[in-house]
This record gives sequence, structure tokens and C-alpha cells, in this order.
Amino acid sequence: MLTDEVEQARQALESARERYAKAVQALIEANEAKRGDNSVQAYAAHKEASRAKIHERQQQIADARVAILEAIDRYRHDHDIGVRKAVEWAVESFPNRAIPGLSEWVYEAIPKFTGMTIWNWKKAFKEQGIDGLFPSWKGRTKTCLTDAPGLTQFINDTIEGLPNINVADLHKQVAEWTANNDQKCPSVRTIQRMLLKRRSEAL
Repeated sequence: MLTDEVEQARQALESARERYAKAVQALIEANEAKRGDNSVQAYAAHKEASRAKIHERQQQIADARVAILEAIDRYRHDHDIGVRKAVEWAVESFPNRAIPGLSEWVYEAIPKFTGMTIWNWKKAFKEQGIDGLFPSWKGRTKTCLTDAPGLTQFINDTIEGLPNINVADLHKQVAEWTANNDQKCPSVRTIQRMLLKRRSEAL
């Protein structure tokens, strides 16, 4: 069960919110200072406020992912079924907001997910704990595949886990991942090149 990790994540979120509030206050003060002089301190306050906002959003997404994994784990134990069936249930129930125990903010934080997304979250959590569920983006939408933190690894892991996946399905998986991580989705042609490259390396 992930109860302890969820509680830790919630405490971390509260801490992030406090830091965010302080940063917002600093931003207000910086705006007032900028009216009089364009000081270095004013720009520093703007930068700190921006970082705090990004961190709070990352924390919220990580908390939401933990809540979803916990709901799946709870459903599996309550109904005495395997993990795969529980994941399938979650994928079907989530769009209808029909997963018991999930707060509204979870649905708002995570637009959608597939079964492969859940398996990737479970793997990340097993290997890194709550840190593995933090999105890797840094506040700006990436325009190049090589600049997108974690995206190449996600694509490679997906191909490895589903060696017979076609380009269209792989692109769908990537589109969902990029939407959840504030990244720009690569084109179908780019995905196709990566898929062909990985398969050629496996020969």
C-alpha cells in the first residue's frame, strides 16, 4: 500500500505551497520595487516566484500519480484481482471520474493516462520512490526531442515493453506522456525514425 508515501507527498505539497506563498509575496514586493528602480533584487524575486510555481505544479502532479496508484492497489486488494485487471479498470474508470476515493484535484492534475503510463509510474515508484513520480519538465515547453527531459527514455522503455507496437500507437503513448509532462509532442515522422532505429539496433 502507498498510504505512507501519500501522506509524505501531501506534507511535501503543503511545504511547497508555503514556499510558493512566500515567493508570491516577494514577487509583489519586486513589482513595487521595479516601479521605482529596475534593481537586480527585483529580477531575482521574479525568478524565485517562477521557480516556486513550477515546483508546486510538479509536486501536485506527483501527488496525483501516487493517489491513482494507491487507488489501483486498493481496488486490487478489495476485489482480489491481479494488477493488470486493476490497471484496466482504472484506465476505463478514470475518464468518467468513477474511481472511488480520488479527489477532484487529481482528475484536474492528470488529464488522462493509459495502461502503459501506469506501468511506467509503478516502475518509477519502485525504483525511485515518490521522486520517480515527479514530472521532469522545468517550466518551458521543449521544442526539440533531444531537449525534452525523460522523453527519449520513455519512448525507449515503451518500445522495449511493447516490441511489436506500431507507429500510430507509439505516437499516441508519446502524446499522452508529453501532455502530462508539459512537453511538445514529436511528430509522427520523428517517432517513426526512433522506432526504426531501435528495431535496427535490436537485430
